[in-house]
Amino acid sequence: MSPCQEFTFVIPDQHIARAREVLLTANFASCCQDDCRLVQPTNRSPRPYAHFILANMERPSDEIPGWHYFRLDLHKKSQLLWTLPDIPLGAPAPDNPNYMLVTDNQLDKYNPRSGLGREPYTHHPVKIPTLPRYAESLAYMYLRECLPRPGGCSRAGFWLREMSYIGQYCRLQTADLEARIQRLWQLQYHPSGLHRMFRHGDRLAAELSNANFFPLEEEEGE
Repeated sequence: MSPCQEFTFVIPDQHIARAREVLLTANFASCCQDDCRLVQPTNRSPRPYAHFILANMERPSDEIPGWHYFRLDLHKKSQLLWTLPDIPLGAPAPDNPNYMLVTDNQLDKYNPRSGLGREPYTHHPVKIPTLPRYAESLAYMYLRECLPRPGGCSRAGFWLREMSYIGQYCRLQTADLEARIQRLWQLQYHPSGLHRMFRHGDRLAAELSNANFFPLEEEEGE
């Protein structure tokens, strides 16, 4: 297992309070620490609606105060995946362009050393976005962070790293992305560096903001 393990679930807004209650009833330890880095104004990762400390896992010897190396996060769909349709109740259809299962054969074979790839069919069939929709969602979250933010703390770098990971390790075809995201994605790999992507991203973010495309970011949570 890696030194830091996070399990992140995106829940439909109308069900997220109930999801939190279920985990509390199951004796998951909700974090109530005032020094938790996730709730600090300077935190550069997305703040969850609720997060739970997985205290039964081994902690590293060099643990940083206020940071949970093993945790479970709950996020509202309206905050991270607002461009996607409702998450289906059952298994997505094989040709669903938006969602798939972690056991889907489209995913690479599971690698037990890295913990990446298609999950065994014996595992619970968790739903995830298809690769193009996930990549688009990352791009839109990056663009939202290109807008001026009170206090100057931006999470753009967080989402850009996630985009870079997809580009490096996943078999994403740029042609499968929405037209307005294709250019942004391609500019990540421009020979002259990222400055062209930054300029294009700032322009696109302003256009989308003027069209009220981005949801209001909620800072409440725990």
